[in-house]
Amino acid sequence: MDIVKTYKESIDVAKTNPLILAPLVAVGLVMAVLSLVLVGGFARSAGMMGGMGSPAGAVGAMAGAVFFAAILGVVGMVLYFFAHGMTVGMANEAIETGTTSLGGGISVVTSRLPQLIVAALIVGLAVGIGMLLLVIPGIVAAFFLAFTFPLVIIENMPAVDAVKKSIEIVKANLNDVVIMFLIAIVIGVVSAIVGGLLRFIPVVGPLAASIINGIFGGYVTIVVVKVFIEIARKSKGTPAEANP
Repeated sequence: MDIVKTYKESIDVAKTNPLILAPLVAVGLVMAVLSLVLVGGFARSAGMMGGMGSPAGAVGAMAGAVFFAAILGVVGMVLYFFAHGMTVGMANEAIETGTTSLGGGISVVTSRLPQLIVAALIVGLAVGIGMLLLVIPGIVAAFFLAFTFPLVIIENMPAVDAVKKSIEIVKANLNDVVIMFLIAIVIGVVSAIVGGLLRFIPVVGPLAASIINGIFGGYVTIVVVKVFIEIARKSKGTPAEANP
């Protein structure tokens, strides 16, 4: 499999069907706005209270900022996994039929919602705990679980079975998946650097960074889905030329 070619073809898929990028971009923007308004508001209040000689008020405002940051973190994770599921479904539809819609993405996610939730918990915990353990274990977990969501969304596979199958697929296609993953990391680093620099710009910067991160997430999801489809076709003996 030519992974570089797959990345190039995924750009064409995104250009033809930019709606695929909408779910993750929308979630990023919503979370950025809520963070600016709620967490930023409490942080500014804490600064004002401290400047006015009210330590108790400053502590209260900072506690509010931490509380809302925690709530937003949970809400953001839920919205992200829902949006990611939509993106997987829409990418698959666009690759297979040439077109897609937000309605189609919502429909496929809601029909797979229970298993999507279980998959999100498994993947989220595995990657999250791994990241706490010096980062590398989290990257390894993300690597082997890369096809969990396509298996749940596209193949309608139960979450636990999807996790096991994803590991099997990665092991059986190690070279291709390593190349796919390394390119994604490089693009992700560039996206993170650009986004990090933009965040220094008040208000507009975080919003622009969220858009860039959403586009990156959507694009890489298209790549993962496309690679998954190619691997599935190969395992069934369908020639690659059969791709639309």
